[in-house]
Amino acid sequence: MTIETINVGTSPNDGTGSSLRNSFIICNNNFSYLSSISGNGSGTITANIIAVTVQAATIGNSGAVLTGTLSTAAQTNITSVGTLSSLSLATNSSVSATRFDMSTVRFITRSIDNRFSSNQANTSNIALNTTTTRYSQITSDDVNVNVTVNYTGTITAGFQRYAAFRNVAASGNVYITLPNSNNNKGTNLIPILAGTTAFFTYTAFGNTSANVAVQIVNT
Repeated sequence: MTIETINVGTSPNDGTGSSLRNSFIICNNNFSYLSSISGNGSGTITANIIAVTVQAATIGNSGAVLTGTLSTAAQTNITSVGTLSSLSLATNSSVSATRFDMSTVRFITRSIDNRFSSNQANTSNIALNTTTTRYSQITSDDVNVNVTVNYTGTITAGFQRYAAFRNVAASGNVYITLPNSNNNKGTNLIPILAGTTAFFTYTAFGNTSANVAVQIVNT
């Protein structure tokens, strides 16, 4: 329902407004409606909150649900949002803080692109940037030919991706050629033994390919 309005007439005692009884019926209806969506702790408020400062220390209680959009150009006054069951951010959003306390986090899941079922071509393009295109953080590939890795697009410092290459050739090594030798093997030509899987962690310490370091495991 919507909030009902009491008709107060045109002027005092002109007899054109709501009767006294009907006025209190409207009051009761309005209070019942407000109680149904918030006051009894079990309702759901669906709304957009757009403000410079959110004054309330707590929105809702243990039984209430808030859905909608909390929107402001520069909100510096929200210091706590309590417990969230889920939080979705728009594509290419960012969250910044001096420190994140993740001591109670048991695990973090990342997006995966599992390509173990098909062979990788002889070129693998690794994007290390925060573009609007969504890339999986972890990829896997079967390889039976030598593969050259390229860093595509602008490189964003602090970006990190993971890749697994499994050699499915009948025999012999396949080689992964990296853009440089900035890795724990000290070479840009990485052999993978037949029947084994090598893991590559790419970390961008700067905005050029020379500043991308790679940690390689199981070669």
